[in-house]
This record gives sequence, C-alpha cells and structure tokens, in this order.
Amino acid sequence: MHVSEREAPQRWTCGKCSVEVRWTGTHEQAGLPPNWTDSHQGPVCLHCRREQAADAAVSALDLSLKERARLRSHSIIEFELKRAPDRSNSQIASAVHTSVVAVQKARERLGVAGAAP
Repeated sequence: MHVSEREAPQRWTCGKCSVEVRWTGTHEQAGLPPNWTDSHQGPVCLHCRREQAADAAVSALDLSLKERARLRSHSIIEFELKRAPDRSNSQIASAVHTSVVAVQKARERLGVAGAAP
C-alpha cells in the first residue's frame, strides 16, 4: 500500500540535540513545530533555544560557578518572558523549573507586563 505524501508523518530533528518531533498524517502542520526556529544548524527545539540564550549570557564572562548558574537561570527566564510575555508567571516558572517569585522579579527587571500569576 502506498502512503501519500499528505499521509506520511512529518518529521523534524533538532540540529543541536537531535530530538525528533513527528506529526502523523491526521494532523496538519505547516512549517516548523510550535516554538522551534530555523538556524544555521537547521531546526532548533525550544529546549536548545533556552540553552542558547543562557550560553550567550555567560560566554566570555569570568564568573564563579554559582554566579554562572544564577545568570543562566535569569537568562532563561528572560528568554521565556520575551518569547511569550502573555503566559502567566506560574506557567513560565513551571516550564523553566524555577519559582514564581523569580519570574515576577524578572518581569519587574525587564518591565514586561503579563498575565496574572
């Protein structure tokens, strides 16, 4: 039995971590999966986009391990706030494994309004 192109699963593989996402033929998806982006490495998943934001914040800085971890955490929260400012603080905190208070402080620091907690 021949599977038409429309019925064949659509697949994307992250160019950084190699995670694969597939849509079955029953679900139409145009373009990249939600929250993915195209880069010179090919498609990049949301997890790797967060890591890229954190890496960019700490690269070329002479920091202690504790300071580096803190800055990476702040960078990931800020990435999420810029990416989806309308999400609630609790949704963002849950997505990036941090506290609601940390998200609230980042919102204040960036001056980003958003949804209620």
